[in-house]
Amino acid sequence: GLVALTLRHQAGNQCHQAGLVAFRDGFFRFIGCGNDSSDDTVYYQWQDLNLILNCRLQPKAAQDEFAEVTEGRIKIRITAPPVDGKANKHLIKFLAKQFKVPQDRVEIMSGDNSRQKRILIMDPQVLPAALQLDRTGASPAARTTRT
Repeated sequence: GLVALTLRHQAGNQCHQAGLVAFRDGFFRFIGCGNDSSDDTVYYQWQDLNLILNCRLQPKAAQDEFAEVTEGRIKIRITAPPVDGKANKHLIKFLAKQFKVPQDRVEIMSGDNSRQKRILIMDPQVLPAALQLDRTGASPAARTTRT
């Protein structure tokens, strides 16, 4: 199941405590120290050279774009309607363009009929700056070295 790790460090006269929780699906959630109000929720994970994104799709948007991260998911806005698989096809095309890969290297792992999706991007050639992705770790808060 569930693994939790608590980290403590001393900064000046203050003691900070933070936790890292690993879920069964392989994603991590960082629980920051009490003085940190930023949202370090992890919405991506690396499996070797492949990237897995947890996302929430917003179809029928004004433009295709990456939006905010909430509840462990990156919101992706796309212009296509959620009818007859058009939104999924458009999402794959959008992500392939953003990550500079052929469309057959973008796969919807789960959530075909849902706004919440898990997307696999095989060996992305470019990491869009808007996503602030890090190849060396699971998140800015919980960096690990890949071997």
